[in-house]
Amino acid sequence: MAPGSFSQAAIEQTADDVKVRLSELLKSSEVGFVASLRLGTRPVFLFTDGTLRNSATSVATNDKGEEVITVFPKVAVAEPGSNVVVGRVGDFTVRAGCHVVVGRGGVGKTPLVHALASRLGTYGFIRYGEPFAGYITDPVVLSRALIAGMGTQRVIVLDSIKDLLSSAGGAAMKSGLNRDILPQLSSLSIAAADLGCAVFVPVNPSSDDAEVTNLLVEAMRSNVTSVIYGGEQGAWNATTRTGEGRVRETAVIKFTSDGGRQVLNGEVIAREVESAPLNVRVDVDTDAGLRRVLRSAN
Repeated sequence: MAPGSFSQAAIEQTADDVKVRLSELLKSSEVGFVASLRLGTRPVFLFTDGTLRNSATSVATNDKGEEVITVFPKVAVAEPGSNVVVGRVGDFTVRAGCHVVVGRGGVGKTPLVHALASRLGTYGFIRYGEPFAGYITDPVVLSRALIAGMGTQRVIVLDSIKDLLSSAGGAAMKSGLNRDILPQLSSLSIAAADLGCAVFVPVNPSSDDAEVTNLLVEAMRSNVTSVIYGGEQGAWNATTRTGEGRVRETAVIKFTSDGGRQVLNGEVIAREVESAPLNVRVDVDTDAGLRRVLRSAN
């Protein structure tokens, strides 16, 4: 296959195929890590034995007192270069990866991500960084929760990443984003693509200025699967990466939320949508802790 080309297998693979393959790997004796994610100071890895670890290597001492380092190979789940299709909402094709929703404050980003997720079936909901009871505050714990959740769910809503945006290092760009947040968003999108999961994330710009919002959209569009932006008069634009060397897709999503009434692409939907909040505050450093997370996500 020529460099930059895209295999037919990757085009034909679906999120359900990825989940079946992952399930087979978790039941097999094949050794390797499946996906990694770094949102904090160190990466978190999901291994094919169903455990989460903070290293993809194992260091042991042999009977001669020598250090023996074992590197666990990455096991392919999704086809390399792919963003498999998770589902469709109107004209918007939802692909595996990170979907960032950008708009000024109060325009309805959070209701939109829940509405989109609900149209794709039961979804996982991970709470991070908001000033309410039960929310995760440690980005490493968030990485563990996301890896465990993405391994079992087809769709996740993550609300929100404002603390990641503010704590990221690097010089601030004109959009107000610190440069270090972009590789973190790439890490999230890659892990979600590896595991056949769509992760919806609302993001607030640093200002209501339209120019700042536009700069934020441009800064993110190459680092995530899709950027959904706008929201004025209920019209949202989506631009989506479709895979290695393939053209982007675009779509318009119509959504309004007024009190108890939400309308998505002309369809009135219930205010309370079906979600499966993930029990992510357990200790997932141990096998038993991870198994509790995986059970709670099913």
